[in-house]
Amino acid sequence: MAEKIKDEKHIMLSYQWNTQKLVCDVYQYLKDNGIRVWMDTKGGMKKCLSSSMAEGVENASAIVCFPTKEYQQSENCKKELTYASQRGVPIIPCMTIAGWKPSAWLGFSITDLLYLDFKNITEQNFNIKCQVLIEKIKQTVGTECFETDVQQSLSATEAQPHESKAELELELKSESEDEDEIVNTDFSSKIPEPQRQGPELVAAEQAKTTKHVCQGDSVIRLLTLGNTLKMEANQDVRTKGGAFINYFFIPKILIQNTGKESVSIIEFTAEYENHEGIWCECITVNIGPPSSNGEYHWLTDSVVNLEPTKLVTFALGVQIKIQGRPGRDNERRARAHKSLPQPLKIRVYAHDTDGKSCSLIVEQANTPLQLPTKEFLMKKCSVTNIISYVYVDDCEEDSRRSVLVYLDDKSILNFSFGDCFIGLTREYLYKDTVKKLQKQAKTNGKTEIVMDEWSRYGQYTALFDPITFILYAVRIELVSSTSKTETTILLPLNQMK
Repeated sequence: MAEKIKDEKHIMLSYQWNTQKLVCDVYQYLKDNGIRVWMDTKGGMKKCLSSSMAEGVENASAIVCFPTKEYQQSENCKKELTYASQRGVPIIPCMTIAGWKPSAWLGFSITDLLYLDFKNITEQNFNIKCQVLIEKIKQTVGTECFETDVQQSLSATEAQPHESKAELELELKSESEDEDEIVNTDFSSKIPEPQRQGPELVAAEQAKTTKHVCQGDSVIRLLTLGNTLKMEANQDVRTKGGAFINYFFIPKILIQNTGKESVSIIEFTAEYENHEGIWCECITVNIGPPSSNGEYHWLTDSVVNLEPTKLVTFALGVQIKIQGRPGRDNERRARAHKSLPQPLKIRVYAHDTDGKSCSLIVEQANTPLQLPTKEFLMKKCSVTNIISYVYVDDCEEDSRRSVLVYLDDKSILNFSFGDCFIGLTREYLYKDTVKKLQKQAKTNGKTEIVMDEWSRYGQYTALFDPITFILYAVRIELVSSTSKTETTILLPLNQMK
């Protein structure tokens, strides 16, 4: 009997203590719906912490984790999720904090996963969010973690209780009439043309760089290997006095004394070319040994002594002061700032003890930014039945916020939200929700209702026919610091469940 229990699969809940109350509620909901669940405070934790955690992961059909900043800092949480990844156990992340994005090891573990939205939990939306979680569990691992009797009942439709047969017939008749009214009404003429204000980001190819030859009257020559040189870039995380430093790293540059006498380099300087073609001074140039992992250790003394025909190799670091704001995430900081031209030309000077100098121009090109495009979201969500794709660009932050509206294979209307900084989240518009909104609109005589619970993704307004109060469309308004988009989508109500 003990062996049989051990072999039964379960859903493991991975969390940090700050979210324990929410996770306990989720545990109870899943258990009440016939799902075998493992939670440390619900009998999962035995005397030995490590072995109990390992057993929980090893017998898990999937791991449902609740990432937070404290979760990311927890060594035990890191062990659980890393072990699960190593064993190939599916991970279902449930985000509980608005505006926070996982990074470091946690960001690496779940960056490509579709997040479920467990933010702003209320008594009204808790059951809906848990039902979405159950559907995700079924999509991910089937019913192997469900109790046997629940598995058998999943294919059966659960009828809602009615006080009498007459009441049931009346309700069915009413719903049938509503369905006919929806199917036979064409609301397409009510849909306005999309409105777009402000600039958009243009998908550009990576700029091409050119290899340059060292020039100058010094016997010292600066050389680079190969036909091109990949210069690395980074930016400060924060501004200071309205400015920040944009760093550029030349991973490997060769320095050669072509003369017959010894010579020393006493200083390195650098300048960069701006959009007007003017060469501007860089604030600092550092030298140090080449690095294979991107971590550089600069020398305190930049003097380089060179014997005749001597060849040495160094890495160079150049700093440019930028007025403005750095990028918001690692991808947008690992590049030259948008105020600099592309490709960026940096001229490095080596000044010798004979009062002479030589210079070499090296060029840096940013890699194209990854934006949540329609094709990206379709692939991410594994869907084809697209209703609409709406987006707005922020050209100050080089970011895009978007929403993909589609019907899934269960005919449920999905709104998948893409954001460059917080990944993917999803909301659902069920037919029952539509009926509640229609009832609310009719009771209050409203033709528009703002869906406040979706406000963190933009403004979503349900639109109703003023005569029948049928919810026929949703107006989506997305706003950034530079642009605005307003699109009204016609809802496929006769296809929704």
